[in-house]
Amino acid sequence: MIEEKYRGIATASLSDRLVSAQLDSFRVFGWIVQICFIREGCYIWLSTSGRLGVYSSDIAPAEKQDFGQLLGNLHAMIGENVSSVEVTSNGSLSILLESGVVRTKLEGEVLDPVWSITPDCPSVELDGAWAVALTDDGTLISRP
Repeated sequence: MIEEKYRGIATASLSDRLVSAQLDSFRVFGWIVQICFIREGCYIWLSTSGRLGVYSSDIAPAEKQDFGQLLGNLHAMIGENVSSVEVTSNGSLSILLESGVVRTKLEGEVLDPVWSITPDCPSVELDGAWAVALTDDGTLISRP
């Protein structure tokens, strides 16, 4: 469980970066999904090695989502703007778009970090460039 104070700090930091950003693109490397948002000409990357769910607002989230369906839903949301962001008490990240939600899931085997947000950087491969991350031991790390 993430302490409310840290969850609030992370949610505020992510909201400052992501609210009004547009879902621009995504790429898949095995079990790692990287989603690119763009805001005022700056790239903001969500990278996750955990499980991911992408649900349209008119369909209840399935317990298990087919990977092809996930990618199809994500593709359909390209061009949409982020309206809100939330980090839950278990560290899951939810990004609400115009027609649905992108949500990290924390079950199953994951790599470190579970998810991270990397702002103002066209490459998520730069070590240490992230601003907010959840590690596999449940630690939420935030940088200014």
